[in-house]
Amino acid sequence: MRLRIDKQKVEALMQQGDFNASSLIVASGLSRQGFYDMFKADYQPVARGVVALAGVLGVNPLELLAGVDERATELRTLLQQSENGDARSFEVLPAVLRASDLAEASRVALTTTQRRLLSAASQIAFAISRQSTFRSLADTCMPDDGSAFFFGRRYMSAEQIISRTPRPMKERGVYGAFDLGDFRRHMA
Repeated sequence: MRLRIDKQKVEALMQQGDFNASSLIVASGLSRQGFYDMFKADYQPVARGVVALAGVLGVNPLELLAGVDERATELRTLLQQSENGDARSFEVLPAVLRASDLAEASRVALTTTQRRLLSAASQIAFAISRQSTFRSLADTCMPDDGSAFFFGRRYMSAEQIISRTPRPMKERGVYGAFDLGDFRRHMA
């Protein structure tokens, strides 16, 4: 399961933005070799390179990733339900990501909150599986808006929720009284 840049998508965006390869390389701050390496099948793109490229092209970094599988609808639905506070939907997100082509998220239009939730779910999947592609996805889709998301329980204070939040979630600004075992159970 590898993240891969969709060359045709990048070329189409280059045409729309009136870029050639040289001007895109300069504007993004990538090295020429790094830029061309992104399109090789065996290359694992670096998150900051994908983010820089996407920034110049004016798109979400996830839109540059290639591949789609049948889990797009499930992923979109789980993210929407999670955004609405459904903790059980969030619990299964890392398992759905593990069973998916990670470029799946590139086909889903995401709100800032959904990007934060996807980043947290990817970070949890990384913490459990240690697969670097999950860490790359977590870094790529993390919004830079300084906000946070809380899965709340009426009988718990914010301090209790924060203290019971697993570290991989805290790193991504998502808080809730979860246990990593909740996620491991779904990923087994």
